[in-house]
Amino acid sequence: MLKIQAPAKVNLVLKVLGRRADGFHDLFMVMERLSLYDDIALEQIASG
Repeated sequence: MLKIQAPAKVNLVLKVLGRRADGFHDLFMVMERLSLYDDIALEQIASG
């Protein structure tokens, strides 16, 4: 089992600048990390 922590962040600024030719958008972001996180556990199981 793989266990990891995913840190939280807050977007202080999120601005969509425009759409690119590939369909995605260019963004301008200002982010701040927080001292909170999610615990994520991944486990491989047999198919069936």
